[in-house]
Amino acid sequence: MDPAPFRTDVSLHRNGTGRPTLRFERHYRHPKEQVWRALTEEAELAAWFPCAARIDATPGGTATFTFPGAPPQSGEVLAAEPPRSLDFTWHGETLRWRLADAPGGCLLRLDIENQDPAHAAQSAAGYDLCLDQLATLLDAGSVRRVEMPPPREIVQHYADAFSVPDA
Repeated sequence: MDPAPFRTDVSLHRNGTGRPTLRFERHYRHPKEQVWRALTEEAELAAWFPCAARIDATPGGTATFTFPGAPPQSGEVLAAEPPRSLDFTWHGETLRWRLADAPGGCLLRLDIENQDPAHAAQSAAGYDLCLDQLATLLDAGSVRRVEMPPPREIVQHYADAFSVPDA
């Protein structure tokens, strides 16, 4: 697959504690305050994230995600500094969202720690689609939610990029 349509930089590495970590970086043409609202306000999350999500963006708060036909999954908000950073646990992983001012908007960086390398390509493909949806929401004001799982060719693109056999 031609990498040209991919507008999010994605890498798989080991963090300072040796845990596998997926890192996503993407520039948005919007101020970090606007992107923060899209990350933390329930109505905006519902527009671009593939399931119902509610995040109490305060340390000790709850992050709850409910996919259609499945019971809710919850995690804990570990840290939050609006509009710069949000860390929470979900599904056995720690997600660390960072927003920084950048020319013409802001830079979003998402690190997903404790990522199972065997699942990295699937996860990268899903988050790549989500971050595209977030861009569409910010640019156009509305978006049609992408259904998961992500298309096989996008998963294969990341499997090839990460050298993961049999993705």
